[in-house]
Amino acid sequence: MKLYYSPLACSLADHIALIEAGVPFERESVNLKTKRTASGADFNAITRKGYVPALVLDSGEILTENIAILDWLAMQYPVLSVSGDLGRTRVLEALAFISTEVHRSFKPMWHASSETQKAQARATISKLLDILSESLAGNYLFGATPSVADF
Repeated sequence: MKLYYSPLACSLADHIALIEAGVPFERESVNLKTKRTASGADFNAITRKGYVPALVLDSGEILTENIAILDWLAMQYPVLSVSGDLGRTRVLEALAFISTEVHRSFKPMWHASSETQKAQARATISKLLDILSESLAGNYLFGATPSVADF
């Protein structure tokens, strides 16, 4: 497998999941501005979406989208999953919340914004992180061991 990632992007979760699962994999960073990989390849030729993560499976198939990759990893490597009738559903619920609500709330912190917008973003981020905190079941979201939702 080969993971295309960018430092400080959501692809870090996939990177951590692969390491936690003990899976051998290659990794290559992508410059998201130039769309070039560390080896100089055109990243748009690897995935037309042009953003990370992208996971090239041993079969040659390419998975994109953080939630999809993390879900696939959890299905392939049970150490990354949550058991029970609603285990997978709860993990997907947490991943969707983090992906659509938490991550998006950080945008004013990284882009040119007024101090008022940044203060509003900090308040929103705090509320959203409180919701995640309340969901903790031990050291991790779903108990004593981490799942893909914790990365």
